[in-house]
Amino acid sequence: MNDSAEVSLWLRGTLGDNCEQKRQAMVNAVLVTQNRSVEAQKASKISTNHVYGVSFSIGICEESVERLKAFDDCKVVSLLGSPREYIILRGTLIFPLRMSGGSSDPDQIELRLSAIRLTMFQSVGQIHTPRDMQLALPFEDWQTDDVRSVEDFPFNIDRIICVACDASADGGVQHIYIGEADVEKINEERGRLVWRHREELPLHLIHGESASLAGVDSYLGHFDDAPIPESDLSLRQPDQPAEHEIDPQPGTAMGEEQVGDA
Repeated sequence: MNDSAEVSLWLRGTLGDNCEQKRQAMVNAVLVTQNRSVEAQKASKISTNHVYGVSFSIGICEESVERLKAFDDCKVVSLLGSPREYIILRGTLIFPLRMSGGSSDPDQIELRLSAIRLTMFQSVGQIHTPRDMQLALPFEDWQTDDVRSVEDFPFNIDRIICVACDASADGGVQHIYIGEADVEKINEERGRLVWRHREELPLHLIHGESASLAGVDSYLGHFDDAPIPESDLSLRQPDQPAEHEIDPQPGTAMGEEQVGDA
């Protein structure tokens, strides 16, 4: 994980002015969403984490908008047919989401392809269909999602930036990835993010200044670090008699078992 406090050139170019504050605002949105989602899960009394997942998916959009709209170059937009609002920053739509499916691999992030999501990614040419899936489609449907359909999207945006959160009800927030990604269709209902550029937000922004990776900035000890126990045992010299040497009984050899009278 990137643990540097410096903002990369890519992120600085994406966020523009006040980039450090905007970066922290996105992290704060994730942390508040996590806390509220955990509380919602506890209140539900449901054994599965379904309530947590739904609460996080909805809350991360709301909290991101709430914190980023304070910046002058951030515009709040609503999409027809969607209950959620999004931020457009300097021609870039910010798309926050939670990594689901039990995977922490940023290269295996899947998402449901709603009509609105298809329209969003299609409007900037960031969605495509794998060749093998294209061949299974009727000819008239080939490449229809590989071209921009700007007329279907009411806002003028140049690209979509994804903020992917690796978080769970039990494990908390583990990673926050940010970058530009295409959506590759898996089937008609699900897609996978294919990153053009990806960064991980610094660990200390999530867990505080004292957080660090074990083995990098701190040493947590090793299993054999304990001192060797002291012992009175030592090697005996060849000409040195043993302190508790036992003489064998007459008629027997050393180590031969003694058998009493029957």
